[in-house]
Amino acid sequence: MSEFGDGIEIGPDFVRFNQRDDIFNRADWDPEVTSAKAAAFYQGYYMSGAKVRPVDGFTVRDYAYRNASWHIADVFADLKRDQGRHEGFTDPFTAYLAQYIKNLGYRAYASMNDSALAIPIAIQAGLGEYGRNGLLITPEFGPRLRVGRVYTDLPLVADRPRTFGVKQFCDQCRRCADACPVKAIPFDPPSAVRHDRSNLIGVTKWTVNAARCFGFWVNQNTDCSICIRVCPFNRDYSRWYNRWWRTLAATRLRGWLERADRWFGRGERVPASQWWDRVRRAVSGGS
Repeated sequence: MSEFGDGIEIGPDFVRFNQRDDIFNRADWDPEVTSAKAAAFYQGYYMSGAKVRPVDGFTVRDYAYRNASWHIADVFADLKRDQGRHEGFTDPFTAYLAQYIKNLGYRAYASMNDSALAIPIAIQAGLGEYGRNGLLITPEFGPRLRVGRVYTDLPLVADRPRTFGVKQFCDQCRRCADACPVKAIPFDPPSAVRHDRSNLIGVTKWTVNAARCFGFWVNQNTDCSICIRVCPFNRDYSRWYNRWWRTLAATRLRGWLERADRWFGRGERVPASQWWDRVRRAVSGGS
């Protein structure tokens, strides 16, 4: 196991990644990515720009809920736009979130997508493993999380990578690759393939074609999480039987478990209206 866990190997030709080449940043400056549709995609996070239509998952209520979920992040990001800063995603927070550490007398800078790659750091910290879908998969939440970090000089005990069978499971499982509408997720073993400038140089791993992935988001005018939905590790681990499944997934039974998921239809699309019905019943006390 390397310092980045199973599934990621750094070669001698590794080149430090330039943040401006992130596919979302390229949408601001690269003519190969930027377009009127891309601009409309970002405007869709404000209700005045949402492409509402009478299709399940794209109604006013659906967009309103999604945009409300992003509101705090968007507010933080734009607080100092007049100073040329876009805090939280491509610039560290100048305050907020790390205040506890600062109050102890140490330096601390909170960030999300800026300054360093989040997934390798999370793997080094022992939070989870790298999956075929290019996401961090943790034993507590599967692929369902976004990683933030705090840079600090607070003395801390360093953790180490840990494994719980994700790499071996993904070697056999191709649910995410099969389900991806634009085939942006690789079917092949980890390699050093580089689709375009949004991918790393000199790293052997499963690499998602970011341009295809983002292009699908833009055409749909909303995020896509199909690879998260179909992932067999996408389970509620507060349930004992899912914790039992996780244990078996690290054994030679992993292939049978993956086939069983397909047989029982786990990961199939659930209509948004069904989710809203559950919300309505919960609010009304189950009536």
